[in-house]
Amino acid sequence: MIKNMKKNKIKKEENYFLEKKYFYISELHMGFDGLESISDYQGPYNTLKTAQNAFKKYVMKDKFLNHWDYAIRGPNHTPKSILPHITPTKTIWYADGTLKKYN
Repeated sequence: MIKNMKKNKIKKEENYFLEKKYFYISELHMGFDGLESISDYQGPYNTLKTAQNAFKKYVMKDKFLNHWDYAIRGPNHTPKSILPHITPTKTIWYADGTLKKYN
């Protein structure tokens, strides 16, 4: 047995729900059962507005990227509900700012 064997370091999975401050543009890796993993493409940004502007600049204007494969994630929040009898669940995903109502 080799004495100086290096131990295999298992990469600790990050818990993205623990992000408290910054916003990131993340690439979504989808599988058969839904979202399998994400990887940060751009960021961190201090505000949602700067992340949305960067999303338009780096993702929407790049003709080689599919904008539906990317999303903005940030601190855990409860979005506003449009229906009075439904309480939305907390989420880390934010609007990317590309819809007409956000322009």
